[in-house]
Order: sequence, then structure tokens, then C-alpha cells
Amino acid sequence: GPDRTAFLARLVDPDMLLVALGVVVVDLLYRLAAVIDSWSLGRDGAVGSTPTRTASLLGLTAVALVLVLSHVAVAQPLLVARDIVGSFDGDGGDDSAIPDRDRLGAAFDHLRDAPAASDAASTTPRAEATIAATPRPDRVVSPWTGTERLDILLVGIDSGRRNQPTFLTDTMMVVSIDPTTGRLALISLPRDTVGVPLPEAWTAARRVYGSRFPGRINSLYTTARLQDDLFGGNDKQRGYRALMGALSELYDLDIRYYVSVDLKGFRGAVNALGGLIVDVDRPLLDPGYPADDGRGHLKLYVAPGIQYMNGQEALAFARSRKTTSDFDRADRQQLLVGSVRDQLDLEALLAPGVIASLFSEYCEHVKTNIPAKLLPKLVTLGL
Repeated sequence: GPDRTAFLARLVDPDMLLVALGVVVVDLLYRLAAVIDSWSLGRDGAVGSTPTRTASLLGLTAVALVLVLSHVAVAQPLLVARDIVGSFDGDGGDDSAIPDRDRLGAAFDHLRDAPAASDAASTTPRAEATIAATPRPDRVVSPWTGTERLDILLVGIDSGRRNQPTFLTDTMMVVSIDPTTGRLALISLPRDTVGVPLPEAWTAARRVYGSRFPGRINSLYTTARLQDDLFGGNDKQRGYRALMGALSELYDLDIRYYVSVDLKGFRGAVNALGGLIVDVDRPLLDPGYPADDGRGHLKLYVAPGIQYMNGQEALAFARSRKTTSDFDRADRQQLLVGSVRDQLDLEALLAPGVIASLFSEYCEHVKTNIPAKLLPKLVTLGL
């Protein structure tokens, strides 16, 4: 209800968390001061006998210990919440090293054929010259105010199995939300899509690639990270900015924010939640699903009907594609997102160890540019 929504919104407000922690500390100090005052009275030789004074001092010591432990118990979830909220600094990006292009696979062949921006400046093809002559201003995307449509890019990154660095964005979904009606659209883009339009103001479009990206869309992220002279932004943000810009052009949306999850983090998050109950609508058989350690293949079969999946099983269900199409794969991924949404509630989050486990997975595997100040509005909208 409204009270629950308001409580959760306050729970993720950085200022309110600081105030709550301050109240806990002040309350503890006040109560300890009362205990210390009683302690002084208990040591007064004019009051009672030695046995009664000793008993009083022991009782006050126990009271002080209970006070400290109870306030620590109250402060602990507030401290965890503060750490979680504080991690949303609006600048979360990819801190990993730029991959070695010589180790990348065939998905990046377009990199070997593309000249640098400086080499292409004097040899711009005629088709690109038209684009460069009348560039449309790059999209100016302002922070979300809470009233207009909100578009968020969800990215699932395959950072590679053992000894197989791939660095591909194999899952790309755009969540588009109308805050006035509460209606939500979840748009999946197949990983092998080619010819996605690039913003005309980008150097990559004007001087090298033209109006459309020649490679598969799941390689654009790493392509941008490897070509700092063609795509704007620093090493941390360049790949995400490239994806948001290209998909904004494709869908005619203003994608403001992204949430990126390494597929290993998805597996850990599902395990932290105790698994998922998934209503599988059609059987999935993949006799050649690759093992995570890079050695051999597994026979994957998921029967139709209500199924329980742990993190590894859910990841395989989302990742398998050898015997189905990318559209089937997108359907399964959206089904999993819906299952997480349906089963994620306050009671599940407050179960012992869940928030700490999710926060650990978040710190290691999740990147986002959503600022902390936006979280109360997002919680209210989400509920």
C-alpha cells in the first residue's frame, strides 16, 4: 500500500538514511548516559548494602550490553542500506582493462578493416559526406524528473568462459516505463542484429562507419571501448554510451540510464534469492550446451511446466541458443525477468543474509549510472 511504498522510498533516500543512523546513535548515547547515571548511584556507599550495590552494578552492566547490541542490530541494516545506496554514484562504469583485440574472435572483424578517425578524415566516402555535411545535433538527455517516460537499458555481458574472452553484450533489453499509467514495455534486441543506426553527430558515423554500425550489435560495446577516437566518453563509460546512443536511435527513445550485469552475477543473484519458480511454456533441449570451465558440453533439457531453477540452471535457460532462435532466447530471458519481479518482495529481501549476498553480487558484477538521488522515485515507480 501507500505506507509501504513511502517507507521503502525513504529507506533508499541517502539523506534519510543518514538521519536514521544519527537518531540511532543519539538514542544509544542518551540511554547509556542514563545507565551511567544509575551506575554512579549504585556505587554510592550510602545507598543499600554491599551485596545490593554489587547486584545493581551487574544488572546495569547487562542493561548497557543489551542496549549496545540492540542498537547495533538496528544500525546494521541501515549501514548496509547506506553502502548500497552510496554505491549508486551515477558514474559506475567498466573498470576492467581494455581487451586485447588480437584475442577477440570473428565478431570483431570490422575492427581490423576500419581505419582510425584521423586516417578517415580525408577519405570520407560520398555517402558519408552527406551525413557529415548536415549533422543532426547529438541527443541531449537530461536527468529524469519523475514525470516523463523513463527508458533504461539492461545489458547482460558475457565476459567469457575460462580461456575464452568474448566481451560481448549478449543480452540487451530496454525497459520503457510510462509513469502516468504505470505501463511498461520490455524490448529485447537479438544479439546478432546488424545495421543498427548510429547518431550522426558521432565521429564513428561521420568518418568511419557511416550511418549504420556494420558489425553485430553485441560487439558495439567492445568496439567503442577499443576506439577512443571514434566514440565519446572515458574508458569506463564509452561502451555503455555507445549502446545507449545506438539503441536510442534505433527505437527513437531517450535512454538515460543503464544497468549492466555480468552473467555470472545473474547466477549469484538467483542463488541469493533462493532460486526461482519459472512457468516454462515450451521444452528446451540443447545437447551441446558449453560447460562453464570451457571443457566439453552438457546435455541441457528443461521440461515444460512449473520448474524450480537455481542460479546455474536459470543461467543456462537464459543463455542456451544453439537449438532455438534469438527470439526464443529473448522470450526466455524476459520470462526470467518477470519471475524475479514476481517473487522479489520485502519479506524475501529481509530474510537473513539475502541483502548482504545481493550487495556482494552487485558490487562485483553490476554497473550502473543511476544516481542515488533517483532511487526513491524509482522505488515508488517500481512498486
